Amino acid sequence: MIEESLRSGAWLTDLRVRRIAICAAIVISLGFALEIWLHLHLVPKRFSHQPVNFPVGEDFSNFWSGSALALQGKAASVFDPSAFQAFEHSHLPPFLQFRWYAYPPMALLLTLPLALLPYLAAYAAWLAAGAALCALLLRRHLPWPMAIAAAVFTPASFINAVAGQNGAFSAAIIAGALLLLTEHPLIAGLLISLLSFKPHLALLFPVALIAARRWDAFVAAALGCVLLAAASMAASGSDIWRHYLDVAPVNRPIMELGRLPEIVPTPAKLVITAFWNRMPTIFAAARELGGGIGLSYALQLISAVLAAASVWHGWRRTSDPELRGAIFIFAALAATPYAWDYDLIMLTFAAVWLWTRGKREGFLPYEKSAIALLFASTMIGAAVIRLLHIPMAQIAIWLALCLALRRVTKAQTVATPEPLPA
Repeated sequence: MIEESLRSGAWLTDLRVRRIAICAAIVISLGFALEIWLHLHLVPKRFSHQPVNFPVGEDFSNFWSGSALALQGKAASVFDPSAFQAFEHSHLPPFLQFRWYAYPPMALLLTLPLALLPYLAAYAAWLAAGAALCALLLRRHLPWPMAIAAAVFTPASFINAVAGQNGAFSAAIIAGALLLLTEHPLIAGLLISLLSFKPHLALLFPVALIAARRWDAFVAAALGCVLLAAASMAASGSDIWRHYLDVAPVNRPIMELGRLPEIVPTPAKLVITAFWNRMPTIFAAARELGGGIGLSYALQLISAVLAAASVWHGWRRTSDPELRGAIFIFAALAATPYAWDYDLIMLTFAAVWLWTRGKREGFLPYEKSAIALLFASTMIGAAVIRLLHIPMAQIAIWLALCLALRRVTKAQTVATPEPLPA
């Protein structure tokens, strides 16, 4: 009985989906309100003479501080951990957590408008803009109420909002590029170039574009990256990339050792624990479960090769934008060794595309349950791998990728090679 229910997905009715969406909206709204209230009211009153662990918006403090320094003509200070942290502490309430700017210089250029607003107003605008872009793209497949719910009230969106991160923007860029690739390849290529601020999520775009023979989008993406790099040097000075490369290795001990690097001494009272459980990658799962660095890299390499092969196979077999998009998103997360829970917002697009296609053509066995598992993994995946030692998020992503490839095979739609641009 249970096996048949999971196979058919009959338990996941439209009414149940709507009820889940309503419950998620209520819980996430209350949770986010509580997070803001704790930071702005309770903590300052109860602990007025003690620094908090992190500022409201957490990682957004980096984006705002980086753009503020760049606007003041001090972009080099963004990549000086001591100077950067001193700036944050002088412009935000005191906090303990060590923070640094981990993004390449073009990110300073893209986020420069943030410095024109006070911190809290910029934080609100940041979240609203990211959610609006996602909702606008989701509206192509969902009615407005469900599009807004899918953009705002998912576990990954909640994590992204609390962390003040850029997961909504990177998801919107990827989804927009995938949806526009066929009809507007040059715009899609330029959108792909915007991912140069998070290149680890764009690893498979060259494979996808070559498989689809979209040389126009490929060239547009390459030129866009060059122009963004040149613009960042023009805006911040020719040495900005050297300063960035000096601090770029900071990310390596995070991924390999699961802790913050000791570039700047951290307070003795601040306890730092491994956070591989929050990273939905094969490398992080292997490290969380006790694997060595070499073994973890080997497993990640295998996953990346299989993911690249999946994109090549899927994109050669179908020209359908939704199927191509879902395959790419699942494969992109399977290929990269470095991603965070807030990056899983992109799974919303893949799940919606598969769901709407299933509604039109009928769901394949286990497809509904796999989509449900995807959303569940964004909510409890970190706890499951930490407490039960089961890599739930990684399993859900690979299962969804296999089902998306099976849908391509079942459809038996071989893509006609797209014509080369004139």
